[in-house]
Amino acid sequence: MRIVTVHDVFRSSVFDLPDPESSIGPWFHELIGPLLTRLGHEVHRFTLMRDGVPEALIDAADRYQLRRDHTGWTWFFSDPDALDVTAEIIAPLFDYDLIVGFEINPNVVLALSRAGKRFLDITQDPIRFCPDLFFRIRGNLPDIETKLSAWRVPDATVSAEAARLRAGISSGYDGSPAVLFTGQVNIDSSLIANARLTRITPFIDQIDQLRKGRTLLLKPHPMAPNSQDLLTLYDQFPDSRYITTNIYSLLAAPAIEQIVTLSSSTASEAVWFDKPALSLITPDILAPPPSVVSPFHRVDARLTSTAFWAGLLHDMPAFMFIGAPPQPLRQLFSPSWGYTRDMMTPVSKNVAIDETISFAQGGRGAEIELFGWSVPEDWGVWSDGPIAMLQFILPDAATDPNQTLAVELTFGPFVPDATHPLNVTAASRHTSKHLLFETDVPVTITLPVTPGVVELRFNIPDCRSPHAQGMNSDTRLLGIGLRRLTPRVIRIPGETAG
Repeated sequence: MRIVTVHDVFRSSVFDLPDPESSIGPWFHELIGPLLTRLGHEVHRFTLMRDGVPEALIDAADRYQLRRDHTGWTWFFSDPDALDVTAEIIAPLFDYDLIVGFEINPNVVLALSRAGKRFLDITQDPIRFCPDLFFRIRGNLPDIETKLSAWRVPDATVSAEAARLRAGISSGYDGSPAVLFTGQVNIDSSLIANARLTRITPFIDQIDQLRKGRTLLLKPHPMAPNSQDLLTLYDQFPDSRYITTNIYSLLAAPAIEQIVTLSSSTASEAVWFDKPALSLITPDILAPPPSVVSPFHRVDARLTSTAFWAGLLHDMPAFMFIGAPPQPLRQLFSPSWGYTRDMMTPVSKNVAIDETISFAQGGRGAEIELFGWSVPEDWGVWSDGPIAMLQFILPDAATDPNQTLAVELTFGPFVPDATHPLNVTAASRHTSKHLLFETDVPVTITLPVTPGVVELRFNIPDCRSPHAQGMNSDTRLLGIGLRRLTPRVIRIPGETAG
């Protein structure tokens, strides 16, 4: 057979998005291609790139007046009006006997089906807490359900691992009854519903109703802690707070009574921990009907074996040597993709009164940084972007009603010249302080806080990069250079000792 591998060819740099064709496409081809070649098939990789330029996609974008951002990508992804132009762009795929895709778009699935082509679609499976990761696979091959039955990972395997993990993991939250909202990366195919990238704003009232007075905990995605959706919820619900504990220790916490998400894979994992979970949207990736493509089936690392493909395609030669067992899938993905033992190592956010936290290299500063910070340097750390947050825990150290807690913060602003002053707002849940900097002289400010979990947020709308200022090649959006933080017990202004 003539077989072709393909990835999401529409998520291209022409729309100012990360271009997976430079990484995932070749990676997937090298993973699957040699297995099919060993079975005697002719295998190619499909790409829109020609000398680094997706000319067909650019032409289509210009023809349909698409914006060069995620809206163009989501239009191709699943908008019914884009099906014909999608088919036109991927027409070279129709010359092959079998298309093997990784995370292919719903419109690609529909276009291939309409053209009568056989195809398979492979993605990462959302279950990540087992000893190894899994793939999931769907397609329209004849008898695909029967063919995959021998390779399918049974639910009992997942259930047993969930039970084992629950029995050995410590609770990651012991506060008042809570609802956990799990965040996602800001631009992701699982957020596309009705051909649009979904944001949390339309669901605010629904979340408020289902909370029923319970605490709202916000769990950032490890690869996108600065999620705009989480910031929206943080601003909307004054009693909400971030929680960065490992997701599985949170799923094991009795006080967390429900999981809510737009469409995070944690909703799939929560059910194995006997936690009710609500996904607010059904992603378009699940929209193609059963008449077009089979359901997804969970399979293990054997998908990367010749035997798997020989069984799936019914063409195992009698003399074929199967070869060594496949490597674990955890070796194929980043360490953050799934449960690993070192994820469970607790990081203390407790800060003692009068303890000075340094944000320089070797200091404790990194332990209390939520998001929005660069790497520490020998003097401290720069904020990187318009919003940066800290989170730490303070004891209740005030000994009389005339005392309160406060934190002293020392930082220097990035002010390359006086014609570009820097506005900074430093805020806790209860108070804020606005500063305007016209020079880069460091300052020390005092901000009142309350005991318990303290979250400090820095809004820096005027942040800019040294590169944009013509200074050097540094493209970070610098705002404040945070040096140190010290909690104090202070006397309330205007009060005197009795």
